[in-house]
Amino acid sequence: MTDATDLLQNAQRFLRAGQRREAEHACRNALLIDPENSVANGLLGQMLLAKGDAASAARFLRVVVEQGVASPTLLAQYAQCLAAHRDQNGALEAARQAVERDPQGWATCLHAAIALAMLNHPEQETAFSRALDLTPDQAACLVQAADVLRAHLHYRLAAKALRRLVALAPQDPASHHALAGALYYLRDFAGSEAALRNALALRPDFAPAWSSLCRVLQRMNRLEDAREAGRRAVELAPDAGEAHLELARVERRLHRPNDARRRLLLIAESPTIPPDALVTVHNELGHVLDTLDECDAAYQHFVRSGEIWLNLPQTRRYSLDRFPKRLAAWASVDWKRTVRNRPGNDTPSPIFLVGFPRSGTTLLEQMLSCHPDVVATDEEPLLTRELLAPIRRAIPSGASLPGHLGNISDEVVAAAAAAYWAGAQRLFGKRLAGKRLLDKSPLNICFLPLIRRIFPQSPVIVALRDPRDCCLSGLMAEFRANDAMVHFGRLDTIVALYARVMSLWIGYRADLGLRYIESKYEDLTADTPAQLQRIADFCALPWHETMLEPAKKSRAVRTPSYQGIARSVYRNAVERWHRYRAHLEPHFPLLDPFVRAFEYPADPPNTAMA
Repeated sequence: MTDATDLLQNAQRFLRAGQRREAEHACRNALLIDPENSVANGLLGQMLLAKGDAASAARFLRVVVEQGVASPTLLAQYAQCLAAHRDQNGALEAARQAVERDPQGWATCLHAAIALAMLNHPEQETAFSRALDLTPDQAACLVQAADVLRAHLHYRLAAKALRRLVALAPQDPASHHALAGALYYLRDFAGSEAALRNALALRPDFAPAWSSLCRVLQRMNRLEDAREAGRRAVELAPDAGEAHLELARVERRLHRPNDARRRLLLIAESPTIPPDALVTVHNELGHVLDTLDECDAAYQHFVRSGEIWLNLPQTRRYSLDRFPKRLAAWASVDWKRTVRNRPGNDTPSPIFLVGFPRSGTTLLEQMLSCHPDVVATDEEPLLTRELLAPIRRAIPSGASLPGHLGNISDEVVAAAAAAYWAGAQRLFGKRLAGKRLLDKSPLNICFLPLIRRIFPQSPVIVALRDPRDCCLSGLMAEFRANDAMVHFGRLDTIVALYARVMSLWIGYRADLGLRYIESKYEDLTADTPAQLQRIADFCALPWHETMLEPAKKSRAVRTPSYQGIARSVYRNAVERWHRYRAHLEPHFPLLDPFVRAFEYPADPPNTAMA
């Protein structure tokens, strides 16, 4: 009879050969013989965690931890399981113990950092940076670190890891291609293009690199060059759905909607295209059909895109309940009493640009960032990542931040402001000297009491758009998943989130005593110079003609709005909702109060649309 030791030797041999299913089966058989075997429990738990099954992994890793024989790396992996179960205190303690026992272990520190990232802990970037510094100059280790960093959206650190990899393997086209991907997400499109051309110089028939080059050139608005790169990709790999997708995007932007539609419909039927790419295929089809005025068909593709996106593993990890609960906590405080009457301070004040997503914040940011005296953050989370840490340390553990915000001391306020500016300095360095910082992060509209408390003199620009167009545009866009953006997969949840967020704003503008100005997308696109002059005056910025030329600005755009920014300011997105009226009508009762509050035209009767 085979004993547990033999089975575990088989499992480890299978694992070295990449046969994970067979390795898992051998571990389970070993546990049938010896349920408390620490090696079998640990190995099986690690394999399940690597598959994304943290719930099952926790059961097996817990056995090893409770036996007191867990290695530091395994303990850090157990911290990830606890983080997946939202056991914040347990996860933080397990991660702390792991790093304390193995402070120089790169794998231990990397897994501990993953646990912090799963908790959205403010120290995660520091932890990842330390883990990367400890990572040895070995290709397999650097690839693993880069993959983890990209998965958790730390693209700057991923690029750092991949530059080290390229230095180790300069003749490997795949290393250059991987670096190009990280630089793309950093919006360093010139750097990404250079890395891709290095890859193609080493391997001219590298179809994925041609496809990536098509994507990069499209983002740089070099559409004819992008089309040529896309054609080369599909010639080399005619069955590669993602190459056809990139080329279809370019065809749509080159006003060839029928070519794009034919290509996208073929891709949509391909059994090999991965689900995350299929999200974009249906979204692109929606935009193509919208261009062709086939609105009902377009709507169905936007809906299908959202359905697939909501079922991706990286989206399913987020709950539709979490962010509304946070908003409810902010809505429960009497801000007129707790924050409004606090004295001001002389802390340097950023300009904050907020609004519900798809309200025109990106367009306005691009215009203002063309001003020579302005540096824009491009949605770097300075407020939530940098500023909150000193405040959280000053309030009771587990306490509600909104409920304690009015009680924090002036010393904590100063520390929070200093942390914010230190983060800005790390990001922008000398570029900040003598400039105004424009902090654009749309959903900071939810946390305006925090801005009022820390930066009471800051001007706040609130972007508004017709609620019906705003919510429709949210369905038509693609987003990265998080606790807030997970609501953008369906129209009903977008509308519900809009109502919660904009109800907060209506209360804040009455109670907070903010220095604010509202800017309507419709007014900005109808009379751009007048509206920009009004906003510049409010922010005490001298007028500068370059604000009228956002398309000529070289800085890349992070958000889904980049295609509109690349063109001149346009009005074809104004009152688009009329063409989708049948799909929006069930949501009018929830949206109508905001249509009135923000003084938009009331819904016309159906007969007027005939």
